[in-house]
Amino acid sequence: MTSITGDNNNDKGLASDSIQFVTVVIGGQLFGLPIHKVHDVFVPESMTRVPLAQPEIAGVLNLRGRIVTAINMRRRLGLPLREGAMASWRSASSSAPSPTA
Repeated sequence: MTSITGDNNNDKGLASDSIQFVTVVIGGQLFGLPIHKVHDVFVPESMTRVPLAQPEIAGVLNLRGRIVTAINMRRRLGLPLREGAMASWRSASSSAPSPTA
């Protein structure tokens, strides 16, 4: 987790407004997701491919009884694909997780 602090100072000289981020590295690039927008971080156990779906749709998975869409962020960003580990996060503002590889 990373914090970015604003210029507003309180009487103790500390910044009073800061934004916390969950940081991820995708294709060697660092991305920050505002922590208040991230609902879950998990490693998917299984995923079902969806026939005729857009290339960036990795599939669908069952997340605590809800079927959600998984997006391959490497493919979405036009980066080379990498086999192996995949982590996911689910935004608080939507029910779709976004896997990264």
